[in-house]
Amino acid sequence: SFDFECPPADLIYPCTCTAFPKSEVVCNDVKSLDTVRNALVHRFKTPLPCLRVSNVHEYQLPHHAFNNITTKKLYLKGSSFRNIDDNAFDGQNSLGLLVLSDDRLTEFPSAAMKHLSGLRTLSVAENFIMKIYEDSVRYLHNLKYLYLPNNRLSSIEQNSFPRSLVGLVLSKNLLTSLNGSVENLPNLDVLLLSNNRLVDVNKQFDGLYQLTHLNLDMNNIHDISDNFNDLKSLRYLNLAYNNLEKIEDGLYPLTKLRKLNVSYNYITEINEDLFKELNSIEILDLSGNFIENVCQAIAPLKNLEELYLSNTNLKNLDYDCFQGMKNLRVLDLSHNELTNIDAVTGHSFPNLRQLYLQNNKLQNFRHGLKNIKFLEVLNIENNEFSNIKKHRFMHNVKLGMVRIGGNPWDCTDQFLDVLKDLETRNTKIVGAPDCYLTENLI
Repeated sequence: SFDFECPPADLIYPCTCTAFPKSEVVCNDVKSLDTVRNALVHRFKTPLPCLRVSNVHEYQLPHHAFNNITTKKLYLKGSSFRNIDDNAFDGQNSLGLLVLSDDRLTEFPSAAMKHLSGLRTLSVAENFIMKIYEDSVRYLHNLKYLYLPNNRLSSIEQNSFPRSLVGLVLSKNLLTSLNGSVENLPNLDVLLLSNNRLVDVNKQFDGLYQLTHLNLDMNNIHDISDNFNDLKSLRYLNLAYNNLEKIEDGLYPLTKLRKLNVSYNYITEINEDLFKELNSIEILDLSGNFIENVCQAIAPLKNLEELYLSNTNLKNLDYDCFQGMKNLRVLDLSHNELTNIDAVTGHSFPNLRQLYLQNNKLQNFRHGLKNIKFLEVLNIENNEFSNIKKHRFMHNVKLGMVRIGGNPWDCTDQFLDVLKDLETRNTKIVGAPDCYLTENLI
């Protein structure tokens, strides 16, 4: 707001005002709303661009709480409010964003919201709300973004949400079922349901044709068959930390998918045809699964930029496992039982920047690292390296960090020269053995 001006500071004390770069009034630790009203009434051209009030020590947000003070954005955070009067926001016709987070609300303030027809963003995060009723929010026809994470939600009635929603956050609650509450929201783009207790999500996402981001990680989902048939626009899907054994039947329709995380499930095999259909994936995380045919399964993914295979019980990799993945920037093979990484060092990866090999059984780089010469981060901690030939890092001119701790290093002159050479190139060495540290002190 370029025409917003702050009055003299002493006139609005204990509140403060800034006009640039953020135009806002802040009233922190005010204890009482009377203090806010006394400080701000008739001090500004209304409505205020933004008003932030925190740590109010009152149990109820009263009738006409901000009488004669109007604002476009209102933050009420970290206070003791347990109840909001039905007419608390009377007169706030310009309010487009309302944040009621980190308070003590046990019920959604439905009646108070009915006066806010222009509201576009609403956050009631970090409260103690247990249920969303059918008439709680649906009448807010202009609402675009609704945030309800970190509550105690265990129940949501059908048709609770307005069809105008673009983003909906329900993470960190106690939901065991969605009860059809998110079906047929035609504009929904982002849906975050992480860290609940969902078991069955069958037919819960029907009609979400515009959805691009879906987070379902840290639930108890065991089956995704035919669950995502309408998600034709989905680009990001997170199913980590569930109870999945198979993923094929649920994922085939997701041909626009770019990021897929199914880490830490119980997947032991992936149909080799799956990624032929989903060959646009750029980021894939299969960590924490014991997939026997991983190289065959990922072979079609030539557009991969990040691949995470940590803790997947890998003992061997086919030599051509990653062949053709020229866009690969991050590769994580840590916490496995690999004895060689010829599949990486034997091929050219011109874009590989980060390589994580910690906690394996590696003893050497048989092919050197010349084929990944633009590497910036290398982690080989907790392997079985005892020495590294002097020329191994010769081509890695961009190497900024190497982690080498937890290996049985032989402190030969050759090995110490390798470390000295890295340091002269400003490479940060983490976990250098005592013999090298002592050498540098002498």
